[in-house]
Amino acid sequence: MASPDGLVVRRGFREERTIPLTAIAVVRPLANAYGGVDARDTDGRRLFSVMGLSYGYREFTEFLADRVVAPLRESAATSVPPVSAVPSWRNSELSADWTMLPLGSRHGPEPVVRLRSAAGTAALHLTDLQAVTSGKRGIAESLWTPEAYLCSPGSAARSSAAGSAMAGVPADSLALLVGDLPRPAAVLHGAELGSFRRWVDGLPTIDPRENPDRNKATDPLSTSLTTRQRDRNATRFFESGLSVVAVIVLFVVHRQLLVSNPLAVWLPTVAGFAYGSGLWFLGARRESKWISNLAMAGWLVVSWVLLGTKVASGPAWFMAVMAGALAVTATFPRKPAPRTEEKLPNADIQR
Repeated sequence: MASPDGLVVRRGFREERTIPLTAIAVVRPLANAYGGVDARDTDGRRLFSVMGLSYGYREFTEFLADRVVAPLRESAATSVPPVSAVPSWRNSELSADWTMLPLGSRHGPEPVVRLRSAAGTAALHLTDLQAVTSGKRGIAESLWTPEAYLCSPGSAARSSAAGSAMAGVPADSLALLVGDLPRPAAVLHGAELGSFRRWVDGLPTIDPRENPDRNKATDPLSTSLTTRQRDRNATRFFESGLSVVAVIVLFVVHRQLLVSNPLAVWLPTVAGFAYGSGLWFLGARRESKWISNLAMAGWLVVSWVLLGTKVASGPAWFMAVMAGALAVTATFPRKPAPRTEEKLPNADIQR
């Protein structure tokens, strides 16, 4: 239940509790197939999470966008950076400053770079920005304005909207794309790009005024990941753990059969692992559903045939396919497709 000043939430069978809107430091998307949002306080503690399938989800996210996200974005854009600690960077089209903002991490405030242009303000996580300026990645997405990007021309397909907007932009440059603008809001090239890269490389990952003795070389936060990357890594670790558990259960259940008839266990195990890591993985990566449905049907049909004929162990095949599919999915995670949410007006996105 939502009110102008707070939210009444309940998790499972626990008692209801009231969360003031001012306690929410960050609202971020959930990394799952159905979508959703996750809200955290300044210490990174989860306040609540809502699945995208929930009744009234659209209205609830509109409420959060208006009463929580918009004030947070405005506060982040207008807060005064620690000028005395880190100098800002500026050219004729763009200015940039460094600051520390609460992003819902348990580590506390995280380093953020705000890029200000005539189109508005875009806030980027320092880790993402450094990956782009060093060439490790081709694009960095703004934290509070998902339609603002700092990217290289080679990172966008020519047929895409970003590729059309960057037509004619030099290949060895970085462009700031904001909203639906037909052209980049700013382009960094040549000496200006070199100056910007040197400025970004020298930025600290903590506030130097709090502890000047810590630097990038010794700071554990210098390798911190963004919230989306942390969620994806957590999913990978979970899938890896399930794969290991499936293998352990397989051999524990068949420990006696391994002694009396090891071939009846090893053949379906090896074949199932190859099936799960090959055909199942291929089916999961295809846009067409019939391949993934065929892979699942083969998994179940072979399991029932082995259980009925007792030529080999059906449970060994069943669990080996699971282990193979989970292992290869965790090793080669699928990159999330671009979100196609409805677009807000540029005036709302850039403030």
